[in-house]
Amino acid sequence: MCGFFYGIIMNIIDVISLLNQMPTLYILGVEVIFCLALISICFRYTGLLGLYIYISIATIAANMAVLKTSLFPGYDSDIALGTGIFTSIFLCNDIINEYYGKKSAIKAILVGFFAYLAFLLMMFIIVAYSPVSTSFESHKALLHILNPAPAIFLASVVAYMCSQYLDLFLYRAIKNFTKNRFIAFRSFVSTAIGSFCDNVIFSLLAWYVFAPEPLQLSKIWWTYIWGIYLMRLALSLLNAAYMPIINHLKPKNYDQ
Repeated sequence: MCGFFYGIIMNIIDVISLLNQMPTLYILGVEVIFCLALISICFRYTGLLGLYIYISIATIAANMAVLKTSLFPGYDSDIALGTGIFTSIFLCNDIINEYYGKKSAIKAILVGFFAYLAFLLMMFIIVAYSPVSTSFESHKALLHILNPAPAIFLASVVAYMCSQYLDLFLYRAIKNFTKNRFIAFRSFVSTAIGSFCDNVIFSLLAWYVFAPEPLQLSKIWWTYIWGIYLMRLALSLLNAAYMPIINHLKPKNYDQ
């Protein structure tokens, strides 16, 4: 039985090693499709509650993913990952803003913040336990992940709140100005501006202001601000194009 589970684990490692050899744009495509599919399923079958759950999970995952960087074709510097997940949070908030109103969208922002805070506190309690020799490597891995967590948490809270409220405000303002028309346009504009705000605030705070060992500003600009924003801008266009499709996935019990 132990050999069976060991074989499964090794197969997973082999699969990951194989995926590591694939072009990064392919993996990004899978990430984006996966996020859109999850949002669609959550919206269609569980409505507002499902979107809250998605935002909670995505906020945690995105803040973990930012610790890893990778190279993409056509860009010289490495780029922090999780961009597809980050951008999908803006899409999710736009959907809530559109179909459930401003109050629900504000609550979604607070839900994402609380989920990430609760996750960090839980994990800090876990690493407080003294490990035995057989789990010491796992303990070190958790410490490695959680070591930059305070700086990332403070930076993400400020950036998340500012960018999401800006996204919410712009989306509502454009919606009122266009008299409830051009849903794709208002989604793209609000996400594009909100994403840039998020990138700048988070990157400067996490990797320069709050960081124990600040990175060079040039590194922060090319890896964490500009590189990510170019990718987010492209994904924002895709998400905006997806907004009209979402209208056909409204829950059966949805009451506008």
